[in-house]
Amino acid sequence: MGANTVVYREDGTPINFVYRVTDLEDFATECRHSRKLTLRGREVDVLDLKRIQKSKRAIGRDKDLLHVKLIADFLKCQRGLKRP
Repeated sequence: MGANTVVYREDGTPINFVYRVTDLEDFATECRHSRKLTLRGREVDVLDLKRIQKSKRAIGRDKDLLHVKLIADFLKCQRGLKRP
């Protein structure tokens, strides 16, 4: 254990647990909207960037508002790549 919300895998990889995300639905509801990604050989649920952006906007700390902008810029670039 590293802290109440951090554990370390045997290989030293930190894993952060978030039990409640500001301005989002309960875990089961959000999980239905997550994506499955493979991380170090294990399948994990990852929130959609728009959901992360919504939460960070609601929290409103300087670092979160910067993340909101960076996510918006990334999503804009991603949409541009999808155009023919």
